Amino acid sequence: MPKTPRRKQTLRAQRSQRTKDEWHENLETDGSGRPTSITTNTDTPTESSHSTQLQKFLSWAKRNGIVLNDKVICCDEANGVSANYGMMAADDIKKGENIFILPRPAALTPHNSAIADFIQQNEDSLRSNSGWLPLILALMYERLNPESKWREYLDTFPNFQDMELPMFWPLSELDSELSGTGMVHSVATDIQNMRKEFEEVLLPVIERNPEIFRHEKFRDFQFAKQTSAFIMAYSFTDDITSNQDDEDDSDDEADSAPSTIMVPMADLLNHVPDHNAELNVGEATFRMIAVKDIRKGEEIYNTYGKISNYTLLLMYGFCVKPLSNPYNTTELRLPAIRQACEETGFPDTTLRFDWLDKKLATECADYDGTMSAEVKNYINRQSICLHVSGLCDSSSILKALRMDREELEAKLAALNARDAAGDAADSDEDEEWLSDDEEEFDISKDKLSNMDSVTKVMLSKVADIMLDELSSPSGADKSKLTRKQLYSKYVRDGQILQLKNLKQWLTWYD
Repeated sequence: MPKTPRRKQTLRAQRSQRTKDEWHENLETDGSGRPTSITTNTDTPTESSHSTQLQKFLSWAKRNGIVLNDKVICCDEANGVSANYGMMAADDIKKGENIFILPRPAALTPHNSAIADFIQQNEDSLRSNSGWLPLILALMYERLNPESKWREYLDTFPNFQDMELPMFWPLSELDSELSGTGMVHSVATDIQNMRKEFEEVLLPVIERNPEIFRHEKFRDFQFAKQTSAFIMAYSFTDDITSNQDDEDDSDDEADSAPSTIMVPMADLLNHVPDHNAELNVGEATFRMIAVKDIRKGEEIYNTYGKISNYTLLLMYGFCVKPLSNPYNTTELRLPAIRQACEETGFPDTTLRFDWLDKKLATECADYDGTMSAEVKNYINRQSICLHVSGLCDSSSILKALRMDREELEAKLAALNARDAAGDAADSDEDEEWLSDDEEEFDISKDKLSNMDSVTKVMLSKVADIMLDELSSPSGADKSKLTRKQLYSKYVRDGQILQLKNLKQWLTWYD
């Protein structure tokens, strides 16, 4: 339940003009889009090549109308896929072919769970910053219900706590392996927000309804945490449902947020940046579609988005080799920026951070002095940019570095006057700085020559400070590293590469 909701992938409506036959030649429907028959895959491996749970899930999928392409094999890690479960091409698959089709009723949502009526009646009581509490409660109930419609699906993931998300790592291991990456702070913040929502919102609803929530695990924060992590790692967001909700109640901003749902079968696929399949959504079905030709024997990969190794490890418990991920980022944390400004004599440092601290503390309840900006290395575009978005008004970091003394003094005076008058923070005060809720400070080839030397020196110093914090914890042989250690190395090495690239670009025209 992080404060800023994060999702595996946004399901965007790709309404095509294809006929029903073009969707899948073996799919028959009852007119609503729900399949009524399925073609069996005669090439499916025997049970000995699958886990028992996976075989039961595939039988469940067939009973619930999920249509799997005859050219696709679902298998586990022991049979060649990259992690846990996955899909392999048993024959050549052409771009545009369906990997599978899943009818909407097979997806697990708060509104089709066994407690759907209860959730709808208690919708206001379950509102939270994360927006995940209805699905968390539904999943907890289905998980503890031996007669759940989704029993075989949920049993495919028998132990939520076995996921290797950093939030389950021992603190000593987290600190030793990922110190300097920002991960320790992110994990602590996520757990703090999870506990706050559990204790202040979810638990009171459960306690008021003991006749429904009899099992003691409903009152166990660790169970709620595991369920939240499961959603973080495997859920999707559904824009179709949220758009329909908007039509029903266009004045309710809370209802405009995308719905978070579980999509069985879709969450079996693994992720790589250079993926070969994508999930598309319609009003009646979900389709996983090949976005390029897939050769026999290749693994089928979905995409979780343009995500850095840092985010992959934080949310999904894995990451990829640094040079294989063009979306890697690293953070320039505020304490390092402040230190660099002080050490390099950046103009009006005290005034800049007086304004920045006051603004962020006033407008962001969670501000603790550790706000950060990201460095994104757009390899194909041959540029680097500082980028901040989303959390409160984090673009203020870049504003603070850009403003001259006169503007800083005026901004600080305005904040002081507002506080003296007891006025609330005005979110539109700096609207001219924002564009689509984000601000970027581009450091591309054509702009480096116009950057003043003082700013270059300061940013280079920030990179030096961050590089010192990212020193590797050990020089162990890579072949002897545990999976956690290897993923931690990938995250650190990716951030180190970004910072070195930043320093190189800053000296490009010197």
